[in-house]
Amino acid sequence: MLDIGCGWGTLAMHAAKNYGAKATGITIAEKQTAFGNARIAKAGLADKARIECLDYRAIPPREYDRISSLEMVEHVGIKNLPKYFKQVHTLLKDDGLFLLQFAGLRRGGGQGVPPLGMRAEDMIWGLFMNKYIFPGADASLPLSEMWQGHGEGRLRHSFGRKREHPLFAHHQEVARQLAEEPRRGARGLR
Repeated sequence: MLDIGCGWGTLAMHAAKNYGAKATGITIAEKQTAFGNARIAKAGLADKARIECLDYRAIPPREYDRISSLEMVEHVGIKNLPKYFKQVHTLLKDDGLFLLQFAGLRRGGGQGVPPLGMRAEDMIWGLFMNKYIFPGADASLPLSEMWQGHGEGRLRHSFGRKREHPLFAHHQEVARQLAEEPRRGARGLR
């Protein structure tokens, strides 16, 4: 398992401890790397989990069964998403799973404020995130744009290439619902 943007290494340690996973966490923060590896060693899991201090673009070529990226893609930025997804695709085994969680913003559709099309509360939330949560990061990407820009060609591979995978059916249903009612957005998906 690979956790890109692992922070303090909590997920890597949890996966090793509770599921016996061989887990690697990646962060660019030296103090997080040292802290995470110390916690892992203290828990007696150094043979199953480790944290490495390096940029996601420098991850050595290897295939992983599972890759997670929890609220890290905001730091990649919109313009770098194609390269980011290509890197994930290269590292993920054909039947592997990719979990992407990000704190994007929603667009307001007809209720949005021009020129961005955002609702006032989402603009305020974006400013709050930029000041207190992700300074310097880009959390402006709504799910619909993430999906449109990278969904069919890239995110589909996060479910593996086998169409019989259970998540592939869910992916198809979400895509169908977005196509039927795009104004509903992610909040109305079943």
